[in-house]
Amino acid sequence: MSHQVGNTFGPEGKLTGTYTPTLTGSSVEGTVTLYSTPTAYNKIHYTRIGDLVYIHGLLKVNAVTVQPEGLLKISLPYTIATGAEYCTAINVVALGMDASVATSVVAYAEEAEKFMYVFRFVTGSSATDFAEYINVDTVFRISGSYVAGSYFG
Repeated sequence: MSHQVGNTFGPEGKLTGTYTPTLTGSSVEGTVTLYSTPTAYNKIHYTRIGDLVYIHGLLKVNAVTVQPEGLLKISLPYTIATGAEYCTAINVVALGMDASVATSVVAYAEEAEKFMYVFRFVTGSSATDFAEYINVDTVFRISGSYVAGSYFG
């Protein structure tokens, strides 16, 4: 986990910080690099109060050296609690995707996992692969909340 030094505990066990996520594919991991500057393009900011984690961030792809395939997996700062996948509400907006991707983008998370899945939803169809449409300068705006497991994981 890549938490930035300087995370602070506030009153009542509140923890705030930033996290550098990884982006991979569910069937082929691939190699996706985020911009390193400005740092606003590669961080998820989080606030954890007890087991509830609030996240928001802006991720911008700098390079795709091996194209990921399948559902897109974006790592999270903490593992989702067992039984808590229905308590997860994460919104992802994707900009700058391949022009052929004119569909809804949906995110969901599974219990006991440390990432969210992002996929395309095509009207009249089910969830379809998404990771292979990522390219240089794709931007992801992420916000939401979820219930985390152990306070240290």
